[in-house]
Amino acid sequence: MKRIAIFCDGTWNGADQPFPTNVRRLALMIPPKGTDGVPQLSLYFQGVGVPEDGTWLERLDERISGGAMGIGLDKKIAIAYEHLGRHYEPGDEVHVFGFSRGAYTARSLIGLIRSCGLPRRPPAEVVEECFARYRDRSGELKPDAPSSMEFRLRVSPQITTSPTEEAWRRAMGHPAGHPFRVAYLGIWDTVGALGIPSYWGLPARLLNRKYRFHDTALSRSVASARHAVALDERRRPFVPTLWTNLDELRAGPEAGDYRQEWFAGVHGAVGGGGDIVTLSGIALIWIAEGARAAGLTVSSEALGEVRRGCDASGELYNSSEGRSLIERIMGIGGRWRDGPTEIGAVAHPAVSRWRLPKERFPRSWSGKAYRPKTLAGVAQGLDSFDLAALHDYSAFRTV
Repeated sequence: MKRIAIFCDGTWNGADQPFPTNVRRLALMIPPKGTDGVPQLSLYFQGVGVPEDGTWLERLDERISGGAMGIGLDKKIAIAYEHLGRHYEPGDEVHVFGFSRGAYTARSLIGLIRSCGLPRRPPAEVVEECFARYRDRSGELKPDAPSSMEFRLRVSPQITTSPTEEAWRRAMGHPAGHPFRVAYLGIWDTVGALGIPSYWGLPARLLNRKYRFHDTALSRSVASARHAVALDERRRPFVPTLWTNLDELRAGPEAGDYRQEWFAGVHGAVGGGGDIVTLSGIALIWIAEGARAAGLTVSSEALGEVRRGCDASGELYNSSEGRSLIERIMGIGGRWRDGPTEIGAVAHPAVSRWRLPKERFPRSWSGKAYRPKTLAGVAQGLDSFDLAALHDYSAFRTV
């Protein structure tokens, strides 16, 4: 048995950038062997818009079409799918991570496995067939439809992806497969697959329709999961894609540790990728601690270094140079996100920031308290929230 950790980075984010995202930072914290002696394999995949090869013109096209429009997402999912199939053996633990469109990639990868299994070293035509089935929204191709279970038996007989499939194989006299579950899914601020603004009209509708999620539910094939969502992102193309069934999963027979919490900062200040890491480090540690609880060994020394750079009252942006021209353009006509409706969905450091006494406001706050409209639905309860009983974020309390 080994542990496999899949890391899917965000748009324009790669291994060589000077300020890595939380995806890349966490990938570098995974030792080749766990504290229990179990081997650990990290597989890191760059985000869309990062040219892999080709002429300068082809690389420019990749950066524009992949970065601005998200074209190439299917290729990223397929690459991760093929690599995982190449390394996975029944009984291995699988952990998956992603940020932004990389979070879309991570979630889609899990959905693809749930729908089509995980073939070993699949040829290109099998991968294409898997994608066609996964994208099909008709009832006869739902994951537990007989035709889907027959397909998985053909291309991926070594695993099953649901209790229904296990029972079906027993009833039909087929060989039993190993039950496949993702041990942990940790993602930062999932945005719609392409994030193309609706005011682009027909092109936006056509492209977004192709890549939209089948649904917003977290799969039951995931044993535990955490999703860090940005409170202060207002750009129209960056509407978050939230899980909508966590209460149902928590009440189920195989209830796991499922969390979706809102953190202070814009998209990049939660997922990282800039020279300012005071807030993104908080979300990084939260995701990493969830992975550790699920069995993945993460370097304690590296996490300690991250912790020392965290500050719950830090800048809401992740770059000391401010917003780029592209970010300013994408922010035109922006609006506050529809935020949490329960106090428990607000990350504790964000509550601390809300309650920071005026005499302790950093100079950058210009004397204004932290009052994002995203928290309007829970504003009345934030001041009475019991911070004294908290333990997850003790290092980040500011009150």
